[in-house]
Amino acid sequence: MRQTLMGALFVGLMANGIATAVADDEEDLIGHMTRMQYFAHKLALSIDTGNQPLQAFYAHEVEEQIDGLLEIELFDDIHIAQLAQEYLVPRFETLEAAIKSADGSQASKAFDDLVEGCNRCHSAAKHAYIRIERRADNPFMQIFAP
Repeated sequence: MRQTLMGALFVGLMANGIATAVADDEEDLIGHMTRMQYFAHKLALSIDTGNQPLQAFYAHEVEEQIDGLLEIELFDDIHIAQLAQEYLVPRFETLEAAIKSADGSQASKAFDDLVEGCNRCHSAAKHAYIRIERRADNPFMQIFAP
């Protein structure tokens, strides 16, 4: 009897651990996506106003979110890291180089390409209904001009 009880307890704990791991992965994915959208919007506003130091700051924040996605190998049968590597990393590197060179028009073009990469990634993940667009409105209590 005791062995059966211990076995049931073990199975229950394992199932709970698996459910927690899945919940943690979902939370990580949603968290990274939410923060990426937040920081990317601020990055776009920084690009629009030509504020290069602020562009560099928010580019770093976006990069951290992409790095976080690269740590999520598989979620819901979607190869998150592989898709992020294919659709986001090269586009982000182009954007980062444009920001470092202080080329505002290239940074703007590269940002638009990054947004397109987000949409292509969503399509490849069978989530094409999640569409991202660059917005020029400023909902933040922040001045983006230099």
